[in-house]
Amino acid sequence: MARAMCMAVAFMLATPVVQANLLEDGPLMMKNPSAMLTELEGMARSGETPAFELITTIKGLIVDDIIPGLQTTRAAAEVDTADALSAIKSCNTQAKAKEAGIAGSAQVSVESARTNHAGCREEQKVLYHHNLTNPGSYCVKLGKFLHDAAPKRIIEGSGRLSSVNYVKAASDTNICGVSTVTELDNGCTEKEQEYSSKKGDCLEKQGEFEEAFCTWKTELEANCRTLDTCHSNAETAYDDHVTKTKTLVDKWNVETQALQKILCFCNVWLSETDERDERSSHNATEFDVCKDETHTPIEVVYGTPAAKVACLLTSVDNHPGTTGFTTQEYNKFDDFYETVVPCVKATTVAPTAPVVAPVAPVVAPVAPVAPVVAPVVAPVAPVVAPVAPVAPVAPVAPVAPVAPVVAPVAA
Repeated sequence: MARAMCMAVAFMLATPVVQANLLEDGPLMMKNPSAMLTELEGMARSGETPAFELITTIKGLIVDDIIPGLQTTRAAAEVDTADALSAIKSCNTQAKAKEAGIAGSAQVSVESARTNHAGCREEQKVLYHHNLTNPGSYCVKLGKFLHDAAPKRIIEGSGRLSSVNYVKAASDTNICGVSTVTELDNGCTEKEQEYSSKKGDCLEKQGEFEEAFCTWKTELEANCRTLDTCHSNAETAYDDHVTKTKTLVDKWNVETQALQKILCFCNVWLSETDERDERSSHNATEFDVCKDETHTPIEVVYGTPAAKVACLLTSVDNHPGTTGFTTQEYNKFDDFYETVVPCVKATTVAPTAPVVAPVAPVVAPVAPVAPVVAPVVAPVAPVVAPVAPVAPVAPVAPVAPVAPVVAPVAA
């Protein structure tokens, strides 16, 4: 009787904490239900008849508190499992959403910068070839003018009149056509300046394009690193949760089986009451049915973690700093692009997402790497191709003194 009373008191003292520490230890009163079952089996064999009220209290605690508490604990574990699986999926979902965001922003910027740069280089090529080869360009005309200029020289012994006439006639030739050569030179210089301005504009656009490309590459790589960290941490949290839960499930199954047998003993004791002292009245053989009491464990479904989605970087394999980039992007204007500025290698390690049992939190996106260094301006190549060398002009021989045309009058 004393032992039964102690057990009931233990039950009642533990009742307020049935809901506490659900996943950690379960109801504190159930730390050793098997031992309690052993005590009750001993009572049944010895013929002890506990008070009806006490057995009613024990049964009520099991039915109303302990079993519902175990069910709540199991349900909480199922929710945690679902949350852990959801956290893994969330890593994939966020990575894909970020990838789509990059495609709609950084990638669009790259395409726009590529178009602007390519268009500028085509305009540069047109200006270059016009100045160099077009017969109507000032620079070509100037080159021809200078090339065709012939040296002039007054013939030794020429008279004054013939020498003057010779110089007058020479003024209309290439060697002395000051107004013509000045016009051609000014026109060519203006076109050279126009070309130089266009070349500088294209260099700026090339730098913008390469910087945009490196930013695009940096964002894609950061997204992949974030996915790797998030998925790894979430999987670790899931594995830890499953390992821990499987151990608890084994414990809960043992407890539930013991509780079912305890209820069986209670039901036998409560099936007949000795009205003389309000105690249970039973025959020891009636407890045989409790020996065959079985419990079929509830199947626990842990699900299957989602595999990490593909995070492709093939679109930026050929990036500034690789030979593939110049072949891919600048092959149409090989002789016009300037030195490519390589992308800065990422040195910042993606932060590790903290693992919080049982579900790993979502990892915050990695901050983008600092902007790419502005391109260095390469030396500007000469705009106009060298003009064919002009044959050196032979120095004009000094004019011999002209003899007086009119003989001096005699005094």
